[in-house]
Amino acid sequence: MNTLKSVVFLFLVTMLASCDPLYSIYFVNRYDKNVYVEYYVSSYPDTTLLGTGCVYNSATQSQDTALIYEKIGKLPDFFYYGGTRVDTVSFFIFDSDSVDYYSWDTAVRKNMVLQRYDLSMFDLENLMFSKGSSMLHFPPTEQMKHIHMWPPYGTFDVNGSKKKKTR
Repeated sequence: MNTLKSVVFLFLVTMLASCDPLYSIYFVNRYDKNVYVEYYVSSYPDTTLLGTGCVYNSATQSQDTALIYEKIGKLPDFFYYGGTRVDTVSFFIFDSDSVDYYSWDTAVRKNMVLQRYDLSMFDLENLMFSKGSSMLHFPPTEQMKHIHMWPPYGTFDVNGSKKKKTR
């Protein structure tokens, strides 16, 4: 009987070890309004948003955290577009009031983006808070200041309001 238990145990360990892990990206909204977050895996540096037929994630509530991507696989699996490996994924953040009032297509066409993050695999690895889980924030945190973003880091205060320009 102990042999059967050992065989079953080894089988389960082998099966679990061979399974692909779950990779997740979370988004923390510290803005005082709800936002939509959309990401595109495409041929960077082309960060053009495609408005037609795009389905955006449900709004992330103000002062809340949402799961925006989850898939069985490893982080490198996230960086494929049409079967081709890409080096950058762009995340777009929209104020939900703009999208809900005008429409998704209008918000995209008029480039009503609050913030865009252009992230490499290295960036997402540096934003991991646990194995297989990365976390993005809006407004961007100090930890995010080195990633490529538009508008640049420091444009927003900690609540997501645009800082006043100083001379």
